[in-house]
Amino acid sequence: MKKTVLLLLVLLVGFAVSAGTLIYKNREGKKLTVSGLKIFSIDSKKMVVKINDGTETILLSNVVKYYDSDIKSGGSFDDDTAEYDIRLGEGAIRSDKKKGGQKFFEIPFDVVRKSARMDTPMRYPYIFLFVLTSNAEGSRAISSYGFPVAARLSLKNYDEAKMLEKVLSLKRPHYHSEDVNRMGERSSTTRMGGGKVATFQLNNIKDRKVIAWYVVAWNKDSISATKEWHDTQYKVGKNWWIR
Repeated sequence: MKKTVLLLLVLLVGFAVSAGTLIYKNREGKKLTVSGLKIFSIDSKKMVVKINDGTETILLSNVVKYYDSDIKSGGSFDDDTAEYDIRLGEGAIRSDKKKGGQKFFEIPFDVVRKSARMDTPMRYPYIFLFVLTSNAEGSRAISSYGFPVAARLSLKNYDEAKMLEKVLSLKRPHYHSEDVNRMGERSSTTRMGGGKVATFQLNNIKDRKVIAWYVVAWNKDSISATKEWHDTQYKVGKNWWIR
């Protein structure tokens, strides 16, 4: 198991008082998500968690991720939708003169199915956008957006647990890859890469200057791709979207 993941789990023992959410692989290699648990102990090979009125022992090698947050939609339910990856193209901001200069962010993307069975549906890709802006007084602010509409969240800054809760929600729509029109417009600029386009209306930006953005694309149950950009004329901290 990677040292960084092990270190994270060790650190969590000290303050995992409230219920958390664990993502792990079972003996068959299937990825499961369980909420409402607390970490009881961790050693070099296994971790013991308390859930309901009992305890469970899980090998650290099977742990995918732990969130110190009780994700409401987390649960060990069967999901027979197809696995897939997402490839992001180059993002860009544009203004619509017909809408009074309203700013939009667009990024092309491709969905690459892992399953050979085309009749198996997929969970709709969820893409989140974080935008860093500054005004004339040098006051900076972070805004967040979701695509499609069902993925929208009210986030002041990056919160992976809340995004995952949306991703795992049973309300998340499914689609069949042959129904290409259900995923939005095709990219009109092929050099940008990507067969489809995610569009975000940048509300509340107004006259503020966009100095950085960060895109997170989720596949069936995990982050599949990320992309970031910042204006080199401005000093922007590493991982600025995480406060």
